[in-house]
Amino acid sequence: MVATSRRKMIGICDLPTLKRLFTFFLFLVWGVVLTSCSKQVTWPPPPLHSAEFLEDKSIQIQADIYYDATLSMQGFTKPGIATAYAQVLNELEGSITSGWASSVVRFYRFGTKIKELKGRDHLLAITPKFFTDKELLQETLMSTVIDSAKTQHLTVIVTDLFLNNADVTQLVNKLRDKFLARGFAVGIIGVQSEFAGTVYDVGINRDQFEYAGQRPFYVLAVGKHRDIENFYLTLQARILNRLSDTHFLLLSSYFSSAMPTFENGQITLKTDIDEVENIFPHDVIDHRVEQLRIKSKHQSSQIGFSLSRTSLRYAMALNPSAIETELSMRMVGSVNGKDSLVLCDNAAELLTVNGFGLTDSSLQFMLSFNNNENLSEGVYVIQQVVRPKPHVDLMPTWISDWDMDITKLPSWKADTKDFDGQKTLNLKKFAFEMWQTIIQTQSPEILHLFYYLRKE
Repeated sequence: MVATSRRKMIGICDLPTLKRLFTFFLFLVWGVVLTSCSKQVTWPPPPLHSAEFLEDKSIQIQADIYYDATLSMQGFTKPGIATAYAQVLNELEGSITSGWASSVVRFYRFGTKIKELKGRDHLLAITPKFFTDKELLQETLMSTVIDSAKTQHLTVIVTDLFLNNADVTQLVNKLRDKFLARGFAVGIIGVQSEFAGTVYDVGINRDQFEYAGQRPFYVLAVGKHRDIENFYLTLQARILNRLSDTHFLLLSSYFSSAMPTFENGQITLKTDIDEVENIFPHDVIDHRVEQLRIKSKHQSSQIGFSLSRTSLRYAMALNPSAIETELSMRMVGSVNGKDSLVLCDNAAELLTVNGFGLTDSSLQFMLSFNNNENLSEGVYVIQQVVRPKPHVDLMPTWISDWDMDITKLPSWKADTKDFDGQKTLNLKKFAFEMWQTIIQTQSPEILHLFYYLRKE
């Protein structure tokens, strides 16, 4: 009975049925093989870097205010306590205490050396007797202020910023080593004020001229970008907006509130190139990355973009002729048995960026793939970085307008009434050299994007 039953069970699986099962098994194996062979390479997202994020203002602040106490500043106090100079100085402390919910403010005066001001002695800075300390009167050694300044504080300096060439070099070097090389910013607030007194240290022979009229003084702020901006906006609301001739420049490595990405952009042109979604991992969203595909049959491909941006107020104004694009291309390959990115040395032959446009609200460009036949099939990661060019003069017009033309010194000495006291010696040199130092030390970026490209 048992044997018969086993034979009957075997008989159920007759030859046609076995063939069908075998055929199904073959199809199943073949499908697995095909799926494995057609699996497309993906690549993880690029790393984040600090340049993409502009920090908010500090929750609490410690500020140190330094008053230039040399004789060249005394002329700002002689016309009286209603001058623009006096009005601004009276609002400096309030601009700190009202600009942050929690703040600590300390005061100093400087010249040949630095002295801390006790109690409410800083209120005397708008009177002539503030400039009678013989230990401070001789030289405006602003470099000693930078030596004394603390990087974790907001440093505010009130001065006429009247510097010879050597002073500019020394001051910029000090700022570079202590602040600019560490990512900090510098703000320059310029104010024309009434003046009646002596202007010292004009030219290499340190000539001096009696002068009465409008003369600029400056409030320099050194610290974090958003802290400087907040300090200025508060000071503007309290007094600067009621004065007739003031300006502000914020020298920083940031140009827009957030670096432009593809999230709020649009494609303006597309030729022989496709957007895809199968190169980047599906469970990750990164708006800095655009996934693209080009096919071997196409000799060249182009894609144009218009990206949204919100330019920062008071930051350096940019234009297309003052920026440059860096492109690098790497192919996903195997190194020592591991997937790696291998640099493509011929990226400059294969890729170009042109049609660059830049406004306060948008950024446009076109990415072109040339000589596609020289591009091997595979997956590539392309990095695009846009930076300001070095040695390009982007200074706002007021910097040039307020810069003293020292070549006129002989005529001023011949007739002192012609002395141009409304200008500042080496103002443009100081601002421009600080900007160049930021470019050199901080490598500021306007745009930083990635393209994940599949060549088929």
